[in-house]
Amino acid sequence: MVFNTVRHWIRVWAAGHNNRWRGHPKGARPLPRNRHLRGISIIVLLGLVLTGCGPSRKAQCLDLFDTIQAADDRRVLGDPSRAAILETAQVYETLAAELQTLELRDNTLVDYRDQFVDGYQAIAQAMRDRAEVVDEDGTYGYIAGDTASEQTFNTLQANERRAHNRVITTLELYSSYCDR
Repeated sequence: MVFNTVRHWIRVWAAGHNNRWRGHPKGARPLPRNRHLRGISIIVLLGLVLTGCGPSRKAQCLDLFDTIQAADDRRVLGDPSRAAILETAQVYETLAAELQTLELRDNTLVDYRDQFVDGYQAIAQAMRDRAEVVDEDGTYGYIAGDTASEQTFNTLQANERRAHNRVITTLELYSSYCDR
């Protein structure tokens, strides 16, 4: 409907000084030859064309989602070994680098992308820190009563949990923004 209305006014404007516009079944009269009206029409049309350029917000949301989903498919699941922890950390580092190169025009999505990058880098660092203190099979052993080892373990767990919560919070904000 909007497209037909715009097309109608373009034809009326193009008809210029003709008394009747032959494209309309009732022979509607064209707009008066007013330069201001033509100037406004051109400005409106240019505005419509310029705002229509570039990817839509939905397309940018999907690009961001697809990038994150592709990395999610590369994660190593079910293997608690040190090698698997380091491999998963590398996946998150790669994801952060891919997100940084993702071209987005929407300022809100750029902010979310930057928050995702920070979150995934924090997860990767927390996983690397954990990999430094676990055995080859991924277990962290300490003797009961060894408060320093227990504190280290609790700190590593808390850092990783905080990093994951950062990404989850950003994901919730991103989802609500993109679902509008």
